[in-house]
Amino acid sequence: MRLLSWWLLPLTLAEDASCYHEIALNLLEKGKFFGSEGIAYRPPLQPFFIFFIYKIFGQKIFLVSLIQIALSLLSAVLIWQITSAVFDRKAGIMALVLSLFSFDLALFAPVLMSETLVVFLLTLGFWGLVRFNLSPKERVFLLVSGLSWGMAVLAKPVFFPVFLLIFFCIKKEKVFTDRQFLFFLCLPFILPAFLWSARNLFVFQKPVFISTNSGLNFYIGNNPYSRGTYDKNTEKILFLFSDKSEIERSDLYFKEGIKFILSNPQKALANVLRKPFYLMATFGGSAEGLIVREFEFGEWSFKNLLRGVFGSGQLVSYWLVLLSSLYFLATSFAIIKHNFWLRIFLLFMAGYIFSLLPFFTFPRFRIPLLPFLIILGSFGIKSFLIKPDFKKLGFAIIIFCCLTIRDWLKIAWLL
Repeated sequence: MRLLSWWLLPLTLAEDASCYHEIALNLLEKGKFFGSEGIAYRPPLQPFFIFFIYKIFGQKIFLVSLIQIALSLLSAVLIWQITSAVFDRKAGIMALVLSLFSFDLALFAPVLMSETLVVFLLTLGFWGLVRFNLSPKERVFLLVSGLSWGMAVLAKPVFFPVFLLIFFCIKKEKVFTDRQFLFFLCLPFILPAFLWSARNLFVFQKPVFISTNSGLNFYIGNNPYSRGTYDKNTEKILFLFSDKSEIERSDLYFKEGIKFILSNPQKALANVLRKPFYLMATFGGSAEGLIVREFEFGEWSFKNLLRGVFGSGQLVSYWLVLLSSLYFLATSFAIIKHNFWLRIFLLFMAGYIFSLLPFFTFPRFRIPLLPFLIILGSFGIKSFLIKPDFKKLGFAIIIFCCLTIRDWLKIAWLL
């Protein structure tokens, strides 16, 4: 499927990928991290990942795609092992199948965006934590978790407060000794963000956590033109303050966003309530529709028909994962209550969603949630096949249908 999506994609440098590629070339040719958007506008992980591949093997875009496909397959294996450890072997096999046949994960595998690398680092971190719990003497697993999550923050800074919350809960549960917790988990986690932020402090002579695009992202989610997501109206604000420096633009965007919130609290609250529905939308924008948008009605070529099939597969595979995870949540409160790892997974998911609410949400941003939805959904499918509960299934379907409506506030106003 990943090779098929690679073949169907019009280009692997779509959307943000072209910016990462540009920065990687500047690192390769000029030895400096910068792009046309600025010297710290983009988080550094994906550009450095591409740069190291170019540095070792030459400027071969196809090789980056191939390595990312391998990482995507490794992520599926890690999801299988995590699920097997948390639940059982049958649920693990189901998770492996769902991971391998997730059209969204398959689609992003060859694209030079950060989603595939982020999913791999997230699953590697949780796998290391679970393995350490099974073999407490193997501290290397704990080190793997800290470093993996620390590197993930260099791709998506919104992860930082989420993992701090997880660390707090882990410390409270006394899963590890104080020394293990500090030296093998916390310090490796904090180190990458600290080093890059120190670099930004040296460059700007002002504290900048990871990247300078947070100001624009905040204003996209809090402005009078959009509804908390990236839409056609967003283009009105992309080039505001173009005469200002990179860091000045970020500060001004933050100020404009705060000004909007203070002057329009009801509309700002409405945008916040809409954001989770845009994030978890059950139709449209699935994995940004990179292949679907190339589908042309009336063209009967084999490749075009496959694009239509792939687009339908994106929806169906996501529906299956989402519905099965909702069924699990509806039927397994007792299991969650007594399973520490499930509570940690749910805490990560909830924390990630809440960390996005100050900014804007988009269907692509749910990709980091897919491994955890798959873990929950695998056990949901297994339990349904063994002993189906149709009342709870009906409840899960109702919640699923509610997520289909993106703007409940608009419907309430019409009623």
